[in-house]
Amino acid sequence: MERRSDMWIRKFRLELSGSDVSETFTELRMDFRYNEYFAVGALDNMADTFDIDIFNLSTDRYKALISNNEIKAKFFTGYGDESELSLAFEGVVVNVTGRRKIPEHITTVYCIPQGLALANKPVGYKGTKEDKLSSVIEALAGEIGLSVTYEGLDDVKDEPYRGKTIQGNGIATLIELGKQFYFRPRIEGKELRLIAVPQEGTVEKIKTVHTLDAELIRGVPRASVAKLSIPYAFNTKIRTGEVIDTTTVKGSKNNSLTGGIGDPNGITDVSGLGKGSLHYSDTLHKWAIQAKYQIVSATHSGSNYTETYVSNYECVAYTGNQKG
Repeated sequence: MERRSDMWIRKFRLELSGSDVSETFTELRMDFRYNEYFAVGALDNMADTFDIDIFNLSTDRYKALISNNEIKAKFFTGYGDESELSLAFEGVVVNVTGRRKIPEHITTVYCIPQGLALANKPVGYKGTKEDKLSSVIEALAGEIGLSVTYEGLDDVKDEPYRGKTIQGNGIATLIELGKQFYFRPRIEGKELRLIAVPQEGTVEKIKTVHTLDAELIRGVPRASVAKLSIPYAFNTKIRTGEVIDTTTVKGSKNNSLTGGIGDPNGITDVSGLGKGSLHYSDTLHKWAIQAKYQIVSATHSGSNYTETYVSNYECVAYTGNQKG
């Protein structure tokens, strides 16, 4: 089949809307960065950011952006041969700046996910003796306008949680509940994801497990003991908090990724495609690569004028007790 010349051309669409602004950007150069975090110390779920540089925006359009207090943002990505672009980010604008970089003028739009603006509000719930963990969480989520999904929590979501009166900041309250029941909250769009972290002896709780395609790995995966960094073709559908299965990296020829020998005192180079696996059975350091890793952060970046278009997943081994 003849390959179309536009199938690798990246297409972006940025939609900004507010009470006095409605703008769609498609043709201008756009460079973006989208950072997702599972947890950063005490900042569980509060550190996600999306920012995008728009090159050579007209003066009138720039003034329209900085004069509006509330602006919603939607960012779509895709390729030149696709009729429909995929929604990669939805949120609210928190700042707009402009700077001169001769010969360009660059406008940067800074955003946070839509649900975080909702979650950072006071909540209150008076418990009843019939309460379960799920009914309490869904009542709190309903107050701040979020829908709930449970990932790996089938064994705890129906546990009794009776007679509790809960008051406080929405996201802080959910984080405290998570410390009690071994989960962490993430908010994406208007969805509240409650994601299990493993307890001792229960490392199979998350059911969403991804097997990566070797042909989509971009650059060199880097591994140290219990940690793995994977540069991958741009993909926001592989979500932070989900688990990657490294025992088989799916490839078109031999379904595997060649790995290097682990060094417990440093970094392991696991580059190269072809025979072998990340898991060597004949090396002293085979334990350096675990079977499953949970994604604790993801950095997505791209441009419609440069070669940049990649997702980098930072992962930790999904084993042992990771409460807190």
